[in-house]
Amino acid sequence: MFDLILDFLFPKKCVGCGTEGSLFCRDCFRKIEYTDPATSRLAGSPLSGIITVAKFKNPLKDAIHILKYEKVRELAEILSKLLIDELKKPGNEFLLDWIFVPVPLSNLKEKERGFNQLALLLYEVNKKRPIKILTNCLTKSKNTRSQMQLKKEERLKNLRGAFVIRNKNAVSGKNIVLVDDVMTTGATLTEGAKVLKRAGAKKIYGLVLAK
Repeated sequence: MFDLILDFLFPKKCVGCGTEGSLFCRDCFRKIEYTDPATSRLAGSPLSGIITVAKFKNPLKDAIHILKYEKVRELAEILSKLLIDELKKPGNEFLLDWIFVPVPLSNLKEKERGFNQLALLLYEVNKKRPIKILTNCLTKSKNTRSQMQLKKEERLKNLRGAFVIRNKNAVSGKNIVLVDDVMTTGATLTEGAKVLKRAGAKKIYGLVLAK
């Protein structure tokens, strides 16, 4: 009842077009541009492959930004549908039996935000298709600069030594899906994968919401 009252007093508006009724209307959802091909390789990376779902363009770009920086957690449920659809595609289903690891935030950033948006996305995926999620193994030991304005070489340097493994036994000999929301050069996934590989991970795939 309380939620109904809130929706009446403060109706939800689409992040893409502002239409009242939902946070992401059907018309805007249809405007999402998907990557083709979805799977790629990154030279010099220990990743066996990277699956990118869609292009980092509006309205998806705005939705990701609002989830992360305006803390609209409800968007995680909506955006998780993109990940589920991608994982259910022929040729990707094998990943559903792997262990999913969200790229971690530093303790400071997660405290400021109140959550890790990647963990939220995976929890929403898990509601519709049970998966194994590991959130307390790969951690970020320092608060790095934002990657957005850095060049490729600077990104790699910025992340060097940022990730650590708390429990090697949790990943040793395991197949891992390393999950991020946005990929530009792949520096974050590469650095995270290197740490997981040193801890004994068998195979690692990257899964990215937007590129």
